[in-house]
Amino acid sequence: MQMLSQFDVYKIKMMKNKFILIISLFSLVVLKTIAQNTFVNTSPKEIKSPKNPFSNINYSNSQIYSSGLIYDIIEKQFWAIQKSGLDEATRYKELVASVDIILDSVKKNEKVYNDLTKYLFQYFEKYSLFNASEYIALKALSQKEVALNSALVNKLESYRKMKVGNRAPNFELVGDVFKNGTAVKAPIHLSDLKTKYKLVIFGGSWCPQCRAEMIQLLPRYNNWKAKGVEVVFISLDTEKNEFENFTAPFPFYSACDYKKWETQAAKDYYVSSSPTIFLVDSNNKIILRPATIPVLDSWLESNGGK
Repeated sequence: MQMLSQFDVYKIKMMKNKFILIISLFSLVVLKTIAQNTFVNTSPKEIKSPKNPFSNINYSNSQIYSSGLIYDIIEKQFWAIQKSGLDEATRYKELVASVDIILDSVKKNEKVYNDLTKYLFQYFEKYSLFNASEYIALKALSQKEVALNSALVNKLESYRKMKVGNRAPNFELVGDVFKNGTAVKAPIHLSDLKTKYKLVIFGGSWCPQCRAEMIQLLPRYNNWKAKGVEVVFISLDTEKNEFENFTAPFPFYSACDYKKWETQAAKDYYVSSSPTIFLVDSNNKIILRPATIPVLDSWLESNGGK
């Protein structure tokens, strides 16, 4: 029998690789179709049933993960729950049940566990599902099977160390400190503010959402102050001019040491995104972690006088 030439061997190898690629792509198409049909055809009754179709998806499938399809599947899964028409308590129950299914299925793969935990946490933060954010943070931090990377731990610790009911760290306003556009020279600590509530905001001039929130805050400030709310803005800016221009109209304390995320108060409060907002009481006990100024305003309307 005539021996194959190197070129023939090469062609056979290429044909084999092409065949494998076609099969892999076909498998992904099938998986995506099944996943999409699952979400489209899932009713609220099915979501909360013991035979939840989401539990049949193999989240540890390497093809789903390597293709990035897993993120599409997860987003459709949670979107289906959010739009299911279920009451809030039941939606939360189904969200955390899905978190358990997803993360428990990938515990043997450290990288995938870290990636999916980060993705889920950011998803919940994006849609202001803070109870679910807290659940996944505490779940991931308390498990012992998988090592979490330090950046992820820092994000999650915000919910363990800075959850509602805990006492927020006291801090000094360091660097450049202003109030009503005037420099403040005397040392000021959060605990020095003797008021019913203190609103601590971490943000920066470079953050579009921070600008949007401050625009909404300023017209409400006098009304809040009358209810016993004082505001402290900790800037994450790195440029003096940008900080001063941004905070010039603020009638409350603003401070910046130009260290961005390395600002000590930001580190003490486990701040990893902006804006980050905390409402604390006169003893620095955390009362609320509002996602937006309107959310806080609504809470103050209902609870501010109590």
